[in-house]
Amino acid sequence: SLSIQENRYLTNAVYTAIDPEGANVARWNVGGRDGGDFFIAQGGTLYFRSVPDYERPADPDRNNTYEIFIQPSDSRYTGSYPVTVTVTDFDEPPEIRSGSSTSFSQPENRASRLYSFSATDPEGSTVAWSVGGTDGSHFTIDQPGQFSFNVNNLPDFDTPGDQGGENIYNATIQARDPQFNTASLPVTVVVTEVNEGPVILARAIPLAVCRRTTVWMRCWPSIRRRTLRGRQSKLRSGALPAGTEETSLSTH
Repeated sequence: SLSIQENRYLTNAVYTAIDPEGANVARWNVGGRDGGDFFIAQGGTLYFRSVPDYERPADPDRNNTYEIFIQPSDSRYTGSYPVTVTVTDFDEPPEIRSGSSTSFSQPENRASRLYSFSATDPEGSTVAWSVGGTDGSHFTIDQPGQFSFNVNNLPDFDTPGDQGGENIYNATIQARDPQFNTASLPVTVVVTEVNEGPVILARAIPLAVCRRTTVWMRCWPSIRRRTLRGRQSKLRSGALPAGTEETSLSTH
């Protein structure tokens, strides 16, 4: 009997045969119910024809137990040796499914979803998502696998936040099972420029001038009330704003 871990061609079994008449072994064969799943090299080493998968057994009764016969031949007679090969489970990391999507483009100042990743664990365990890599701190991924820029760290084309300063962000999508087996997928996000409107950096100081009327003139930071055209008018009712000065101005 043999026991081998899944995902391996080689069974680590090497057979030898002795012919009673002293003839050499001309060839090796593998027979039996599951013989078609194996082949044996002329040196006697036994292999699987396809990599065995514990989660998808290929034997007829689907129990990962393969029953075969090792058959050496001297060209006239054939011997037969029964062997049972059992495939054992190996806790494999999850598999991230992204299709061909590993490079993305995002306009600046936006946190919309870049991509929705999915992953499956061969053992059927729940997968936990995370983001790492050089610029991983700029991104977030929720447990359904939706990948986006962090809303508290939106990209600005004019002030690149990536390590290279080129608006090209490199991150690594990570899917982990409960046994901490982790699958990783490197991704690249390119931030593109958006034509933004002008930004007002200081408050404007308006000045109103009217004939024969009382106006407010804003003289930063105080406000002066003045009477124009050589005629001083009576103060309008109501107190002036705190910190202001009341004056009159005669013009010619």
